[in-house]
Amino acid sequence: QLDNILGTERDFTIKTIDNIRIKLNFDDVFYFESHGRYIIAHTLHGEFMTRQYRLKQILELFPAYFEQCHKSYIVNTRYIELIDPYAHLISLKKTKDKVHVTEIIDT
Repeated sequence: QLDNILGTERDFTIKTIDNIRIKLNFDDVFYFESHGRYIIAHTLHGEFMTRQYRLKQILELFPAYFEQCHKSYIVNTRYIELIDPYAHLISLKKTKDKVHVTEIIDT
């Protein structure tokens, strides 16, 4: 609990839809995507789907460098490589994924 208060905690545990508990290191998460009633965590180690949280809860639980850029996406701003305001897309480092953006993020 002290790590949580001081902001030194570096990981988070989620329960997947297969009832498997996975520990996610904050720095390994590229972005979260809301898809219906599911949240998909896109990470260095693959994708994990959960129904345990909503995007609003993830924003509250994760560090401030995770920002909501679209109603369906929260992005780890440390992985932002390029924001294309004309195409409304964010390109991320270490992945070929592109994330939709409706709000401009200062990096």
